[in-house]
Amino acid sequence: MAAGLVSALSVSDFPAASSALRLAVEYVNEKQLVPNVTLEYIEYTTTSLDFLDMIQYECFQASQGVVAVMGPSLSSQVKATSPVSTGLSLPQISPEALDPTLGNAQQYPQLVRISWPDSVLSRALIDLLEHFSWDQMSIFVSNDDYGLHGLVDFQLIAGQNGWRIHTIQSFDPTENAADIEMTSQLRVIKDTAEILREASAMDMTGAGWAWVVSDGITALELYGTINGTAIVPDYLQGLLGPIPPSTSGGHSDAFMAKWRAADPTLYPGAGVADIGPYVARWADAVLALAQALRNLQEDGVTVTPQPLDCGCDGSESQPWADGSVMLQYLKQVETDGVTGYIRFDTTAARLDAEYSIVNLRSDGWQNVGTWNLSARLDIHSDADIRFAGGATTVVPYISDLNNKTLRVVTIASDGFVEISDVDRDGNNVTGNDRFQGFCMELFSWLSTELGFKYEYYEDEDGQYGIYNSQTGKWTGMVGDVVDGHGNNSPNYDSNC
Repeated sequence: MAAGLVSALSVSDFPAASSALRLAVEYVNEKQLVPNVTLEYIEYTTTSLDFLDMIQYECFQASQGVVAVMGPSLSSQVKATSPVSTGLSLPQISPEALDPTLGNAQQYPQLVRISWPDSVLSRALIDLLEHFSWDQMSIFVSNDDYGLHGLVDFQLIAGQNGWRIHTIQSFDPTENAADIEMTSQLRVIKDTAEILREASAMDMTGAGWAWVVSDGITALELYGTINGTAIVPDYLQGLLGPIPPSTSGGHSDAFMAKWRAADPTLYPGAGVADIGPYVARWADAVLALAQALRNLQEDGVTVTPQPLDCGCDGSESQPWADGSVMLQYLKQVETDGVTGYIRFDTTAARLDAEYSIVNLRSDGWQNVGTWNLSARLDIHSDADIRFAGGATTVVPYISDLNNKTLRVVTIASDGFVEISDVDRDGNNVTGNDRFQGFCMELFSWLSTELGFKYEYYEDEDGQYGIYNSQTGKWTGMVGDVVDGHGNNSPNYDSNC
């Protein structure tokens, strides 16, 4: 019986991905998906930023006569290792990398991508916002591969649509050195929960707010369970976003039975009921390779693995003679997978992109719609979508001053502020009607735009304000604001 050897570059931050790969290799062999061939693998595990180790490990694996490289996980890692694959004409299958620039076939000629690029995710997010007629937003992203590249196309399309992006803010996924031992998934969960917890303290997770999240959040379990019942904190409820399928493929039932039965001490992350969509992509990668080997066999085409030398000692590297054939058969794969059907376009990008639209409720994530490239967004007719605070609609954001009342101190200033108890027609006036002029017209306009109310009063000193170094106090309008003299209202104080 022949053996097909595959190289795997995994990262210690993603142990479940390694488990999915190893279980998928066992699954292929047990099901004899490639008749008379036993699939074997060589796996090396590094940390996320050890690019040099990844390159050296790939070179060693290539010297063992592998038919393809599988991994690593992140886009930056794939970019770092792809020159080795390119130089050796060795197909590289990327289960998880999402950066749209990896679609450049001239720069990454050996790359086969199992996951849809973030440019596709951006279209799903755009359609989701268009459905609710939202055209103003702020963006908050992580300062890593996913955050830096994930929403580039979203920002481009939003600009073309004339949408207003108020601000784009980023955060470091790990700001505490003690967190380095946590897995990347746990860091994202921790960061997301902390962000929303702090947003809750600022009244940003109640009625009137909508938090639309990417699949980097929807694919995670952000909450715990007690006796099988979801316990979702109030500040997390109302999240809305797309999630790719985890188990929609023809092999999902049989593979998931193996996944659930696995010993988690031997296969970290396995032995549970569910599998994440990107972890499952590692099983898809193995199944795609198995189908390519089967197709080669059925067509009577032989590829002969050979030890490849990266030329690290200064010698000239020699590409794999059959590498182009192996790559061609990988690109032509059409087969069932775990997450869904697997097939590729001419650039080796996976086709048939689809997402479920999910809404986080008190009892967990609820499916409220679907999205795919052909039919686009379809929100279920019976979907009961709840946003932050349990709201069914989101009022357009105006400002933090909305529905607030400002106490505004002022003094007379020709042309700008005129103060009188009698109007131009000789009628007695009170309250805000006593105040006229440019400043009043400007404040009235701001009130309409920003949604606040206001009450004028005249400063007793009739001065703008001077600092007295002996008393340490301000006089005039500035003194009123600093000392809160006009703060009879529980809201705000200002001056004009």
